[in-house]
Amino acid sequence: MKGELRTYLETIRSRLRLDPSSEGEIVREFYTHLEDRASDLRQQGLGAEEATMAAAQSFGPPQTIAREMYLAYSRGSWRQAGLAALPHLLFAFLFTLHLWNSPVWLVVFSLATLGTAVFGWRHGKPM
Repeated sequence: MKGELRTYLETIRSRLRLDPSSEGEIVREFYTHLEDRASDLRQQGLGAEEATMAAAQSFGPPQTIAREMYLAYSRGSWRQAGLAALPHLLFAFLFTLHLWNSPVWLVVFSLATLGTAVFGWRHGKPM
């Protein structure tokens, strides 16, 4: 069972995509929660292996846990914030400069906005 628990925790670690120190801290904290839950289940009468297995199952699939932890602990860079704001700024300039009357500028700004959005989706894959 210890091997299965180790595999469970390594799956979480491998899917976090954070810096190594954060990953280690998150996995240690999660291991503590697993041990606490398994201890509670042992006090309710389950065996050691059954309690550990039930504790891991009660938290859910490691892929889901890793995704939720990534969303909670990831930090964006200024570059990512700028790219996220770029489509809004482009359309603000389009209307501020009254370029929306010109079909050429409308197409150029729309393509630039679409390109920025696709770039962001492909690199960050936001939820």
